[in-house]
Amino acid sequence: MFDRAHREPVLAAQLIDFSRAGIIGIDIVEHIDRSIVRIEWCATAFTALFSQYFNQKLGAVGQMTDLEDTCLLRHAPVGAFILSDTITANEITRRFEPLCAAGQASMTDVSHGFVVLSCSGSKVRAVLDSMTPVDLDDREFKPAQLKRTAIAGHTVMIVCLANDRFEIYVDRSLTLSFWRRLENHARTGCI
Repeated sequence: MFDRAHREPVLAAQLIDFSRAGIIGIDIVEHIDRSIVRIEWCATAFTALFSQYFNQKLGAVGQMTDLEDTCLLRHAPVGAFILSDTITANEITRRFEPLCAAGQASMTDVSHGFVVLSCSGSKVRAVLDSMTPVDLDDREFKPAQLKRTAIAGHTVMIVCLANDRFEIYVDRSLTLSFWRRLENHARTGCI
């Protein structure tokens, strides 16, 4: 399995310009070294096996589950992303291998397929909420939840980490186009 320790940033120059613009209430950082492994399963026995193996329940669709130095984002009834900022995709695969060995799941390293933007600040929720058809109001979208949606024609996954802190997962090949729309919306929404 290909597992490169460091990926080049996609938005380095754009984020510097955005930062220099001094937009109050929004800070954005691109995660470069995050490991992302997609796991998919086909049997209902997977949830029981997961609970037995990790000694905790598999979160519901739209929920984030912490697993020590990894995190599982369940985005579909039979699919999730396993993330880590501290271990490689190969190590994630080794840890979850018992679930696959039992014939209950398959995994793919998709680290290079996504750009992860960490967005924080007092105006982030309002900007994101105004750009997407799903409700991101803090009464509906709470920490440890995630939503797959479209923003300006781009399919993204938004994870709520705190009331004023989010992560956006966007297809790497669409990142610059997505960034232009997000940046424009943030600038006009915050003036």
